[in-house]
Amino acid sequence: MRPCCASWLCRTKRSQHDLELELRNRPVGVSFSGLAAATDQVSDQVSDQVKALLKCLAKQPLTALACMKKLGLNHRPTFRKNYLQPAMEAGLIERTLPDKPNSSRQQYRLVRR
Repeated sequence: MRPCCASWLCRTKRSQHDLELELRNRPVGVSFSGLAAATDQVSDQVSDQVKALLKCLAKQPLTALACMKKLGLNHRPTFRKNYLQPAMEAGLIERTLPDKPNSSRQQYRLVRR
């Protein structure tokens, strides 16, 4: 695979074509047990990230930026994808202004159970 630029991310990405070639050319009888292990590892990582977010919100509601700062993160899309969305989908956190998800005053808090 030839990298499209000098960026680390581009050098590590694999194209759909490369993956199809690998699947087509693999020997018969080769299992994909490594895939299951990778999936478990990703699930564990997401769980750890959500746990870190829950600890961050334990004392008081915070904005996304305040949580990111406490967690030492800089990239907002990654924070939303790996921390906020899984926690919200699991019903562990909620927005303080549910009708205004894009509000500058939006904060997140733990769901009371």
